[in-house]
Amino acid sequence: MLSWKAMLKNKVSDHTSKQFVLSVLDGKGLNPASRKVLDSAEQNRVLFPWAVEYNLHSIETEGEKWINKLTNTIKFINQVLDKKINYSITRTYKYIDYVTFDVDLFVEDKNLKKTIELFKQSGCQVESHDASFGGRISGSQVNVKKSELLTIDLHSDFTWQKRSFVDTSMILKDGRKKEVGGINVDVPSAEVEFLLCMADMGHERFNITLLDLIWLEGLSKEIKDWGLIFSQTKKNGWNRAFNEIGAIVNKLTLGIYNKKIIPGIKPKKVEYTLPVFIPIQICWLSYLENITHNKHFPLISFAYMHYCKMRYYLSGKRKMPFYDSWYKEKEEE
Repeated sequence: MLSWKAMLKNKVSDHTSKQFVLSVLDGKGLNPASRKVLDSAEQNRVLFPWAVEYNLHSIETEGEKWINKLTNTIKFINQVLDKKINYSITRTYKYIDYVTFDVDLFVEDKNLKKTIELFKQSGCQVESHDASFGGRISGSQVNVKKSELLTIDLHSDFTWQKRSFVDTSMILKDGRKKEVGGINVDVPSAEVEFLLCMADMGHERFNITLLDLIWLEGLSKEIKDWGLIFSQTKKNGWNRAFNEIGAIVNKLTLGIYNKKIIPGIKPKKVEYTLPVFIPIQICWLSYLENITHNKHFPLISFAYMHYCKMRYYLSGKRKMPFYDSWYKEKEEE
């Protein structure tokens, strides 16, 4: 797969603008609408800003439909919950416009039943997410669905491998105001979002995309208390996996931003090509820490991790875990 390191003409560190500029640089002038480039952009979850930058109109038009769905979903959440429930839009603001299929919404456990009832009264279907192959703690997440909107992943905790990664009391504390889908919303602190991104990459998806790096780099500039992050990984029993994944992240950000973004972690010496599939020994480490800390082994999650890796390679490195194509036609060379 095409190296994104070779595709970033300018090592841009400011990704807050609406149009995130990605320029092709391979020495030969690779066509930005080629199948190879589009596949790489899609797998790295930056296809929409790429299409905007290079005027790939059919892809841009399709992406705008999803962005509009995001806006309408945020409006709907605000309409249903405003002044009734204290909530936060999590894992959705990532410094650039991108296509997502769902919106993560957090409420305190004491308000979960009331929140579900409010959505039901507003014409939504609410489905359990307990059977997720990634491994959810029972009752910690439900999926809220309504026609013409994105799925709302309603959380009272963020759990993978049937375990928790961050104290839920932190999620509504010290929040920030950010614009999501053109609407100002409450999002968690940079520290909480950084923890949730790292936990998701290292315990369910087991891969790192360019969008992840853009998000993490942006968060790193807002983080005020790195000690809180490290103390949370130790308290919740995943500090070894965090450090291993952090070493890969620092290696990648050195190549893209000329800096490591996580203090105190030495970058890996290995060269990587995005998207990075986390080495199997680190994946196994995440399960070992689960056994050590929680005395629990999530067999289904463990088997599904191996299945996703195998499917990726059997598909010719095109079928990404937990992410499907959102545009109908690809522009050819």
